[in-house]
Amino acid sequence: MRYGKEFGVTIDDKHSYRDLGLILTEKDLGKPEAQTNLVSVPLRDGSIDMTETLTNDIRYKDRVIKLTFYYPGHQDTWAAKFSELQNLLNGQKARLVFDDDIAFYYTGRINVNEWQSEGNIGKIVLDIICEPYKYDIASSSAEWLWDPFDFENGIINEGNITVDGTATVYFVGRRKKSYPTITASSNMTVTYDSETFSLKKGVNKMYEIILSEGINELIFKGKGNVTIDYIGGSL
Repeated sequence: MRYGKEFGVTIDDKHSYRDLGLILTEKDLGKPEAQTNLVSVPLRDGSIDMTETLTNDIRYKDRVIKLTFYYPGHQDTWAAKFSELQNLLNGQKARLVFDDDIAFYYTGRINVNEWQSEGNIGKIVLDIICEPYKYDIASSSAEWLWDPFDFENGIINEGNITVDGTATVYFVGRRKKSYPTITASSNMTVTYDSETFSLKKGVNKMYEIILSEGINELIFKGKGNVTIDYIGGSL
């Protein structure tokens, strides 16, 4: 992490330095703990692991992000700045985008901790209770942009497709299993994991299709345009 005036975090539409005058000095993203379900059975060695029994996936607890900032303003302004931050952030649910990870955002509720001083510099800590996953900044259906793209970990999915008979799409999913929303310009079908589902003209929330991490094959049949709306989640 590069620290300094230009490297911080955007909280909703406010940048920590450019808008709030805070310099990010420490960032702890925490680690979401898996929600395990271990059942002890009498007269049996060890336990039975039922963590993935109900959902066929691992569920996670909240992630706690801790951010430490310095405020370089004069001591006479500290009380006003602390009040400003409490009014703006304390208890609010917000979206966070870090300058060193601009392809993703976190969602969480903010707690503004007490103000501390180190010499002539004010110090403040934010604790944010976040969802375990960070999410793609843009949906697969959005126009692809260079600026927020991560060339090391980024994924480009074709979310807008023309179907004229049959069209096969290979869709790359992230760690969080999630269903897509498919908008079709006419009635057609989509096949996923050997099962075929009907698509009506308009918006279709496809709860039956769970896109997993890696390559997912979707086969569309019909005639018209299709938009796949999917936002990936990564730990």
